[in-house]
Amino acid sequence: MAAVALDPDLWRFTPTQIHWLDDLDAYIETALSWQRAGAAIAFYKERGVANAIREIVIVQVRSAGPIDSPAYDLALTEVEVRRRWERYWRSVRAATTSSPPGE
Repeated sequence: MAAVALDPDLWRFTPTQIHWLDDLDAYIETALSWQRAGAAIAFYKERGVANAIREIVIVQVRSAGPIDSPAYDLALTEVEVRRRWERYWRSVRAATTSSPPGE
């Protein structure tokens, strides 16, 4: 978890870089005070965040782990993975809209 918290990419849109776990407490207090004061959204807009920000949510993460898709292990392209999921969800929708068994 510490490796994730100290990853520089995670902090590129923040006012300061977090280099030590002790820095997190101060950062969280600052973020919460900005949120209460309505200043957090303005901070990110001033730095050119591409998408509209309507709200900032503080989330406490207690554990994290890698997420690997078995589809990528098969060396499928993103398009192939998307097609498989689309076929799957079409079949799920078809199964839920058809008559229940025995009717």
